[in-house]
Amino acid sequence: MKNCTRLLACCLALVLPFCGIHAQGTTIKYTESKTEQTAQDPGPGYRFVLQEAYFPDHAVAGHMFAFKVHLENKGYISPAAGRPVLLVLRNVETGKEYSVKCQADIRKWTTSPGGFDWREMLKLPASMPPGKYSLYLAIPSKYGTLAKDPQYSIRLANESCWEEDTGYNRMNYILTVLR
Repeated sequence: MKNCTRLLACCLALVLPFCGIHAQGTTIKYTESKTEQTAQDPGPGYRFVLQEAYFPDHAVAGHMFAFKVHLENKGYISPAAGRPVLLVLRNVETGKEYSVKCQADIRKWTTSPGGFDWREMLKLPASMPPGKYSLYLAIPSKYGTLAKDPQYSIRLANESCWEEDTGYNRMNYILTVLR
């Protein structure tokens, strides 16, 4: 039975409900989806819920910037396999995207009452032109052939943030990038 639970958690990594957000300045509050796991359909063993996030008002291309995200894993296990965690910045005027790989290890995003803070300090690409960028969280498959398929991306358990075509989770925040 123990192996069945682990297999279920590993194999069902395709479905987490939706993602929703309400902005308040640079701190963003999130709303959990009403969809629940049941004994008949436990879904994947993890269920990541964004509670709150803090992003700076602006950042400088080619320089470091820090952010904090408060998450809760309301499932019963963390993902068994590692995956890349990416912060995607999409220029609101041109649609051009820049992905920055995070240091986060989702295997350590364990179940804990009250959740946990994920803090990162990332360097923005120096080639980014100044402008306004929408922020997204992407957690694609680690396998190259599946990484671009949104069906294999982790979807956060909040309302209104899943971007079905890309497999991104909207952070509903606009970051101003300066030179």
